[in-house]
Amino acid sequence: MAPINWNRPGVARLLWGYASEPMRPPLPVRRGALIGCLLALPIGLGAAGCTIPEANLSNLRAAHQPDGSLSYRGDIRNSFQYVFSQWTALLPTEIIGITDDGSALAGTASTEGLIPDPATVSLDNLLGIAEADSSNLLDAGYQIEAFGWLGPDDQYVLGRERAVIELGRAAQRLEVNEALAPPAVPAGPEDLSPVLADLARSVLGDVSFASMLEDAEVEVLEVTPAATPGEVTFEEARTALDGLELDRQGALRVLALCDVLLAQNEARLVASDPVSTGLRELAREAQATIVGLALGECLDDDAPIVRAAAVRALAGVPAGPAPGLLELAATDPAWEVAAAGLEWVYDNGLPLERVPEAERPEARDLWIRFLVGQAQSPETRLSFNACRALTTAVPEGPQGLRPEDWTAWFRASYPDQALPEPLVARRAEDDGSAL
Repeated sequence: MAPINWNRPGVARLLWGYASEPMRPPLPVRRGALIGCLLALPIGLGAAGCTIPEANLSNLRAAHQPDGSLSYRGDIRNSFQYVFSQWTALLPTEIIGITDDGSALAGTASTEGLIPDPATVSLDNLLGIAEADSSNLLDAGYQIEAFGWLGPDDQYVLGRERAVIELGRAAQRLEVNEALAPPAVPAGPEDLSPVLADLARSVLGDVSFASMLEDAEVEVLEVTPAATPGEVTFEEARTALDGLELDRQGALRVLALCDVLLAQNEARLVASDPVSTGLRELAREAQATIVGLALGECLDDDAPIVRAAAVRALAGVPAGPAPGLLELAATDPAWEVAAAGLEWVYDNGLPLERVPEAERPEARDLWIRFLVGQAQSPETRLSFNACRALTTAVPEGPQGLRPEDWTAWFRASYPDQALPEPLVARRAEDDGSAL
């Protein structure tokens, strides 16, 4: 199989990017995916049995603008169409017309078409890419590229919710135990691009596959300025990258570069090679950073179902909910979000795993006061979920779902304390302030 080249615009965009747009690198198809689809060809073109994450990610990019808004024109392809389009891309040109003097006009024909329902296309491909094997580092990278982009940015609320659900599964796999806040002053493209160029050069040189880039090599290695003059080792490029504060867009660009390098040379990278090991470690770290940052943004999403999904995702991490997560969720004015926090308490008990042993009795009392207060809410769904959570948190209590029962129990158990009142946070968009 002949090597697949990076297209020039893709390489330039990969290394330079745009300040306001997520990364959209070229997606080379892998040998294994191609062979699998060819073997499945007798079953029928477009068969559901052949799923290629690269095709799903390509369709998601076609169905959206870079800012996540839906696009009604694009190139949507099933897995077979995507694979064969990669084969035709190996040809230098194709005949797309005839000039006035009768000579052939060479170029690349546009295959964009109308997308009548981009929201459905997006959701279908989110579900498709979620089925990829996340134990494969490259497939997992494509998943995080999609979910980390569309979780916070998708115009379609059900698309954001689905992406956040999948980010929660990725958080468990990557052991991301809490949401991350973006840096106050993140590195911009002018800082990140030269470092990514150095990183690409170091990998290309060390694993000896620069010849695979052929004429695109000039654009990668010469047009893009280097952060450091002369030859740069992978360790030096990695150290320079570690010195940058990355936001979600920056981390997406790092992951995109790692995925492109891994996809182009999956068969050539030896697991024991230091550069291969370092590249894989960098890809995993970029995935974890994107997951943490994306979930942090989704906790403040305008749509309650997305905020609820983010709460469930962060509550299900291996270390348990971070302090304050469930309390904040349970005070959300949207009952869906409050229920998400209280349901976790009902299913798992009070989140005291991260509380020091000596402070747990006081933390338990605070939680009981909080839950009894929420049970007094006039919002019946919030009151019901608070009472249900109390049945798990206080096994010696009345075990009922009526707030009156828990009110009586609290007054008998804490006679010197006033009955707590329900707390409801005000979101920033309500009046310019937040709890």
